[in-house]
Amino acid sequence: MSMHHLAGVLVLAGGTAARMGGVSKPDVMVAGKRLLDHALAEISRTAPRARIVVVAPPDVSVPPSVIRILEDPPLGGPLAGYAAGFHALTIDEGALVAFMTCDAPLSARLFPALLEAFEAESCDGAVPVQHTPEGDILQLTQGIYRSEFLQDVMRDHVRNKSLRRAFSDAHLVGVPDQSQCGFDVDTWEEVATLEEYLLSDDGREARSDL
Repeated sequence: MSMHHLAGVLVLAGGTAARMGGVSKPDVMVAGKRLLDHALAEISRTAPRARIVVVAPPDVSVPPSVIRILEDPPLGGPLAGYAAGFHALTIDEGALVAFMTCDAPLSARLFPALLEAFEAESCDGAVPVQHTPEGDILQLTQGIYRSEFLQDVMRDHVRNKSLRRAFSDAHLVGVPDQSQCGFDVDTWEEVATLEEYLLSDDGREARSDL
């Protein structure tokens, strides 16, 4: 078990959801709960001490214990959203902060493995690696990062700047997502796939094991 813990988790819950007809993606119901609620429940199980910030429009409801904020002006891209969320946190230098998106609600299950990476070596962050036929992909929106690294990256212009460009000089440790917990939901077909998993014996067992 890692000696590190998360001080904060930033959850993106905005965007346009163009491939789903422009719906409010955090409010999409899956297996009886909103996508956002699934994400928050996973965080509470794997990082109960973390302060949670949801980056979302004002009409997306969040629990009282969760901070909601939105970049100004809206739709500035993931980096701008994470920057708004990061600046809403009050944390110490050297703290660890996780990124999430509401449409990958199970990615919090990767937190323990990512935290272990900080035990092995000094790095700016630990990021899940998704294996695809086209090659390995670093899932930057599901990583854990040191607060001083984020402070430095988010000091400059962030609007419409890609995460890949902003993090191009970072020392990141890749952690294979062997369980595919980073599966994200961008279409209604993928909503159905996630719901089928959550209602399956495997899905229920995974939740009870956390």
